[in-house]
Amino acid sequence: MLEQVVQTASLAALVIEDLVFEPLDPGTYTAQLAGTSAAAFYKPGGLFAFANIPAGSATLQLGGGNFQTQSYSVTIPGVSPPFFEQGANDLIVIVTGVNGGGNNITFSPAILASGISAGAAVLANGFSTTLASDLDEGQVTQAKLASVGSLAAGAVVRIVRNPGVRLKYSPYYTFPTPITQLIGHVTAGPAATALSGVQMSLVSVAGNPVTLTNIAGANVATLATSGGTIVLGTSRDVTTLTNSNGDYHFYFALNQPSGSTVIQASLAGYTTQTQTVTAVASARTRADFQLAVA
Repeated sequence: MLEQVVQTASLAALVIEDLVFEPLDPGTYTAQLAGTSAAAFYKPGGLFAFANIPAGSATLQLGGGNFQTQSYSVTIPGVSPPFFEQGANDLIVIVTGVNGGGNNITFSPAILASGISAGAAVLANGFSTTLASDLDEGQVTQAKLASVGSLAAGAVVRIVRNPGVRLKYSPYYTFPTPITQLIGHVTAGPAATALSGVQMSLVSVAGNPVTLTNIAGANVATLATSGGTIVLGTSRDVTTLTNSNGDYHFYFALNQPSGSTVIQASLAGYTTQTQTVTAVASARTRADFQLAVA
């Protein structure tokens, strides 16, 4: 269906939500091209498209409802493939074992809220193949690939459900089940004026740095723990911007970091500030910042 939309659209994409990776229905989010009057056309199954818009650079804004506003710099040619964000709709795992004879890889248990069909792209640095057998919903610990090539234990592997854009929930969303959350408010000056657009970064947890590594085009965030290295998601999961109210929000539903956690706030014209809080698994931890003019 997405390919059919793209044939007549200047810009189109698949939009999914952040917990179960399911496509979003029309009316649950909005798509806008900043500074234009272009109207998006929405279809069931998470698809939107802008038709007959001028070629050139533009800013795509997605959000609304329960979701954060996310901005993307896009280049619009006359005919384009679907727009997507690398790593947004992936199962990302760290290989613990390789069975070359069976073309299987094993990894620490991961919970799939949405299955992945055979034929999905499987990517690692210097490596590309496809998924040979379906991965069903539920806990998975291995995947059968068309080939394993030079994969070895320790490799970070992306199994791509479908190229798309993943919307993060807003700071005011109530999750149906408890998850680990880090929230806060950023202000400046004696009047405690709310600051928007402050870049918030998760720096470290329990003394271990949050590491971003480019894996076949996606910036993947990992964290070393006493039980081994875990995947936190992509850069979008460990960096965010404060909204128009000065509020920010990090959250983790699966691999839930906990312990002494360092958060950094930075904005041009202000002194960068860090704060250490104790993150509690499956609970909300608050860290407010007041920035000083540089």
